[in-house]
Amino acid sequence: MFDVGLPVHFLVDAARRAGEAAGQAVLVRQKGDPDRGTVTLLLNTLDGQVQILVQQRDFDGNLAWINPLRDSELPESEAEAYLQRLAKRDPDAWILEVEDRLGRNPFSFL
Repeated sequence: MFDVGLPVHFLVDAARRAGEAAGQAVLVRQKGDPDRGTVTLLLNTLDGQVQILVQQRDFDGNLAWINPLRDSELPESEAEAYLQRLAKRDPDAWILEVEDRLGRNPFSFL
């Protein structure tokens, strides 16, 4: 994972570059607070199903990724509705879309 001492925009840029180097397409759909915004990922495996992961802290204070809707993949339409609600509710949130047939999180490459 990564250290919280860095501004979020540096981490997003690093994850985007690392993901692209690994063959992923990584698109920033919403730029959030450059220093402290949360990050939400839409992992698209290009088969009509997607997964949403949200950055949050675990009980030990470490950054972790959770699925806020359910553990399995869901249809793109459900994910889009969630992301639209998120964008309206939290303009400081970062939303990244990742296209990767393996469904890998680009932050795992950091």
